[in-house]
Amino acid sequence: MKGAPLQDVVGPLAANPPEFAFLFIVDGCRADTLYNAIDNGWMPYLKELMEEMGYRRYEKCITVFPSVTIACHASLVTGTYPGWHGIVGNNWFIRKKWARDGHHRKFYEATREYVKMSWWHPGSDPGLVNGFCAGTFFSIANSDLYERASTIFEAHDAEADGTKSASVFEMVWRGADRRRFIGPEDTGALLGGLLYDMLNWIYSKLHGIPILSFMKKVLDRRSFEETRELLDRPNRRPTLFVVWVPGMDAFSHKNGSTNQPEYFRRRSNWVRGLLGSMDKEFKRLHRMLKKKGFLDKTTIAVTADHGQYPADVEYTISMEEIYKHLRNDPNVSPGETFPLTADGHIDDNCTDATVAISQNGGSCHVYVKADTGWGAAPSPDRLRKFAKSLSALPCSDQVLVRDGTDGCKVWKNDDYQNLSVLDPDEYPLAEERVNSLAATLRAGDIILSARSPYYYEGKPMKGEHGSLHREDSHVPLIFMGKGLGNQTDPSTVARVIDVAPTIAEAMGFLDALRREGTKKDKLGHILDALEDLRTSDTYRAGADETLSRVSENISMDRARGQWDLEERDMRENFEAKTAAYLADNTISQPEHDAFMSRYNSIIT
Repeated sequence: MKGAPLQDVVGPLAANPPEFAFLFIVDGCRADTLYNAIDNGWMPYLKELMEEMGYRRYEKCITVFPSVTIACHASLVTGTYPGWHGIVGNNWFIRKKWARDGHHRKFYEATREYVKMSWWHPGSDPGLVNGFCAGTFFSIANSDLYERASTIFEAHDAEADGTKSASVFEMVWRGADRRRFIGPEDTGALLGGLLYDMLNWIYSKLHGIPILSFMKKVLDRRSFEETRELLDRPNRRPTLFVVWVPGMDAFSHKNGSTNQPEYFRRRSNWVRGLLGSMDKEFKRLHRMLKKKGFLDKTTIAVTADHGQYPADVEYTISMEEIYKHLRNDPNVSPGETFPLTADGHIDDNCTDATVAISQNGGSCHVYVKADTGWGAAPSPDRLRKFAKSLSALPCSDQVLVRDGTDGCKVWKNDDYQNLSVLDPDEYPLAEERVNSLAATLRAGDIILSARSPYYYEGKPMKGEHGSLHREDSHVPLIFMGKGLGNQTDPSTVARVIDVAPTIAEAMGFLDALRREGTKKDKLGHILDALEDLRTSDTYRAGADETLSRVSENISMDRARGQWDLEERDMRENFEAKTAAYLADNTISQPEHDAFMSRYNSIIT
């Protein structure tokens, strides 16, 4: 399903179509957190900006499911649900990797993990986010996007007359003309950052408030600084900006979603000077837009990718626990195999099983091998025993199952029931959000939505997200622009998939956003991501830095293999698709040769 322009925004802007558009994504920020900060006077500069530009504030805006970072960001920049663009979570299982005869992969090689755990977690792989030193920032996610989904960057650059788009710290950036990535210099991880954190820790203890990490706050500040730097360039100045503001999510994971207001609360001048303030960054942007005469030519959207709910490390559920639960259930285990070693740990080196699981915080994809193999979805009858067993887990709030058609059911009272039985206040837009996942085999055959304070991971968390529940589904949405007035909309149900279409319609490139890509486009997308991956000095430096700190509990060969897996996946995907498209006449021989020539120039 695709989003639609919000006419209450597009209509007033039509009289004065914006030349510039900014989309700020405040990661993990609940709607009530941002709105209370504005109403309580903790963000006076943002409020001043809103009132001078004119605004429409939506009290009901709903994100996608699973409500996890990469899936949500892909939806924000494409204006579509995960079932359409193909990024179904931070983690998912590539069932086709186990579907090819004679092409057996190890378990860890058949999973996609965009946000891996970092080197300081024993037994885990070095993470792409470790120290924010990966540089290319999830290149493979841009390659994984289905070709049918156009990004707002691609659509804008296709239609704009000489103007370009910019991605600032954004992790799904396919087609962006100007890209800025988080690097080691942005994190404050050096001695100065540690000193600032120490001083802030003392302040936090004295005042009894959660610590506001220097790194988290500085990353917010850096995202605005990079935005202003691009805006200040007269040559090829971007007119479309998508800006990721990452600090809130990490803060909330560590301190809990109920402490989110502390992130915006007004502080003493020295603390604000030490850490920076998102509110002050909006003030600086406001001044710059006015100085350049751009304010009346601009629309600004402020939203979040997801919210968060209260969690507790004592209620974390690991994949091992779920596998063991299924294996120990006599109604499930006969004839089923699980990726577990003899001593009950995850067997990352196994080359086949009949059940695979990918965790996504507040949700969990469960994949089940069909009677015909991994290349198809299993029947609802085959899934019954799994659904019944999984519903017995205390962590399972909702058990959502493919129903064999184009939709899903929810397991209730020992049977499948329509999603309409779910309380719409507790599970907003459940039918369209869940049913969209049935459009792709990348999503689990069964998807578990967690009951707070449970979550499906192994890291200590006090705040989590990913579930179908309202707490991590409600996000803020504020549009600013000339002609919008100063309005709060308490009733319209907006969606994050409506944000990109609204900007596109206001700027005149909605048709390009809705244009579906081709298989030829897909080959180009893979090559773009592969080239970025191989030519990024920051990525390679980050990989070497991470590997130098790998825990002794991890095999160095395995760690290096994990870093190389992205590139290998893209290369094999490109080679297989290019050969297949030539064989079925999707591309001609000259087109094939041109693609292969570029490919060979990238990898050599």
